[in-house]
Amino acid sequence: MTTYITFPDELIAVPRCPGYVWNIDEQKLYSYKSGVLHELQFTKASHWNNFREGYRISRGGQRRMLTIQYLQTLKPAHTTVEYKHD
Repeated sequence: MTTYITFPDELIAVPRCPGYVWNIDEQKLYSYKSGVLHELQFTKASHWNNFREGYRISRGGQRRMLTIQYLQTLKPAHTTVEYKHD
């Protein structure tokens, strides 16, 4: 079954990272991969993560880091995404 979700203007879908949206007002990253919108935890820079800070996500089973600098370059847009569920 496929459902289409329309997000408010302050939530922007992250390009090439399905299941994640960036809130431009709160400057926070959210995931809707489980069907429920929930906030992701910000990771501070340390020697354990090669002194990189941002949000750790999974894309295609691979761990990735989305930095604040990248997320702040996203432009506001009207977002409708396709969400497939059982």
